[in-house]
Amino acid sequence: MEVRVLQFNNSLAEDIMFLVYQITNASEKKINGSYFGMHGDPHVGGASDYSDDRADFIDPFGESIKLQNVPQRARSMVYAWDDDGTGTGGRPTGYFGWKFLESPSNNTDLIDNDDDGLTDESPDNSAGSYIDGINVALETGISDLAKFTEIYGTPNPRFSGDEDGDWDVTKDDIGIDGIGPDSENYPGPDYGEGDGSPSQAWYLDTDGDGDYTVGEPIVMSV
Repeated sequence: MEVRVLQFNNSLAEDIMFLVYQITNASEKKINGSYFGMHGDPHVGGASDYSDDRADFIDPFGESIKLQNVPQRARSMVYAWDDDGTGTGGRPTGYFGWKFLESPSNNTDLIDNDDDGLTDESPDNSAGSYIDGINVALETGISDLAKFTEIYGTPNPRFSGDEDGDWDVTKDDIGIDGIGPDSENYPGPDYGEGDGSPSQAWYLDTDGDGDYTVGEPIVMSV
């Protein structure tokens, strides 16, 4: 398991930490399914002020023990708080929350698992075909247009594999290493960079440097 922890010195994100996990099955046994979870003990209010701590979970459809009709972006989240809002030394407390931002769901059950108007989304599909709004209707691939529009906005031309339509050719066409020419650490063009589509593939890091190197085997997305 490889873990990266990111935190940004920006007033809008300074209280957020992003944890990126890359998990590899290094055994010879094929794993057809697995669960991944996190254990947390936040002690909201201070290390010794935990007897009145509480926690709740907002499900993918916006419901929890305390809340209803929670906006879609705040769902599938566990959050904790201090019940009287007062921590060690009488200091006011806030809320502590954590959620999975980019994790796969069931993409073969014909269910809109995250209630966003899209059914059977997949994080590892190919770019697919282009939905231009002329030959192919912009509503193609959307199971509930009202929900989709509320969350992502009016459907725009996009590749079918980019279900929510957020891939921007002017910003995101930088290949599978995620490093574009504007970066000071830019190693040069890599697979998919500049091809005009949201290419997706995995490479086998045979030299162990953590980056894609020209000539390393590519595993295509299907």
